[in-house]
Amino acid sequence: MMCALLGVLLFFNRQMAGALDAYLFWIVPLGMIVYCVRYSMNNALVVAVSMLIIAFVVAGPVSLFYVFFSVVAGFIYSYGLQKKWSGLQLIFAVFAVSAVINILSVFVFSAMCGYDVAAEIQFIRDYFDQAMKAANIDPSLTPIFHNNRLLMTIFALSLILSSLLEGVLVHLLAFLILKRLKMEVPPMKPVGDIYCPKWLKVYVFGVFFALIMGAVTGITQYYEIIIPLGIIAYLVCIFFGYLFVLMLLAIYVPDTKKRALLIIPVVIIGFITQSLVMIGLFDIFTGTRRRILEEVRKRGQ
Repeated sequence: MMCALLGVLLFFNRQMAGALDAYLFWIVPLGMIVYCVRYSMNNALVVAVSMLIIAFVVAGPVSLFYVFFSVVAGFIYSYGLQKKWSGLQLIFAVFAVSAVINILSVFVFSAMCGYDVAAEIQFIRDYFDQAMKAANIDPSLTPIFHNNRLLMTIFALSLILSSLLEGVLVHLLAFLILKRLKMEVPPMKPVGDIYCPKWLKVYVFGVFFALIMGAVTGITQYYEIIIPLGIIAYLVCIFFGYLFVLMLLAIYVPDTKKRALLIIPVVIIGFITQSLVMIGLFDIFTGTRRRILEEVRKRGQ
C-alpha cells in the first residue's frame, strides 16, 4: 500500500510538471515512520527499496532525488524513536537531512532542480528596496543591502531556517498521525513549558546591543555578520512573543473554538505592528510567563 500510494503521488506529480517535488519531504517520511513503528526497521528496508525502484520508474531525476532523502529521513527518525531520542534530537535529525537536500539542490544540482542563486539574490535585493521605499527611505542610503556577500549570507540563512521548519513540521505531523493510529508517539514537550535558555538570552541581548550600537555610531562594516544574526534573534523574539500571547488566550479564553478564531488575527496584527517582537523580548528577559503559569497551576486552573 505504501508503494502504491507513492506511485500514485509521483504519477500526479509528473503530470503536474514536478509541482509537488517540494512537498515530498513532508509526505514520504511519514509513511516510512508509520511502517517502521508498526513493523520493524528490517521489514521497512524492503519497502524503502521498493519505493526507490518505483520512483526510478515513474518519476524524474529531481523527484527521485527528493524521494531518496525523504526515505533516509524517515529511517533516521524511526531509529530515533526506537532509541528513545528526545523531541529536539528527532527534529535535528530531520533538519540535518533537509539541510543536505537544500545544499545539494541549490548549490550542486541547481541546474537540474531549477534553482537560480543569482535570481534569488536579486529577489532579496528587490525586497529590501521595496521595504525601504515603503518606509519612505531612499534605497541608495542603505548600500549595505546591496552587498552581495551579505545577501548570500541571508539566502543561506533562509535555507537553514526552512530546513529547521521542515524538521519541526515532520515531527508534528508524525506525532499527530502516530497518536491517531494509537502507536508509539515521539516525546512532545508542552508548549507552556518552553522557556528561553540563558545562552539564548545572552545571544539575543548581544545581537540587539550590536545593532543599536551600529545604528548610533554609524559603523556598518560588521553588518554582514550582525544582520543575519539579527534575523535569527528577531525570529526568536517572535516565537516567544507568540507563546506569551497563546498563554494569555488559553487563560482568558477557555473555549477552544473561540481561541482558535482569535489566534489568527492576533498573530497577523502582531506581525504587522511588530508587537510580537516586543512581547517576545518582554517574555525572554522578565520570566513573567513562567510566574503566571505557576500561579495558575497553584490555583488549579
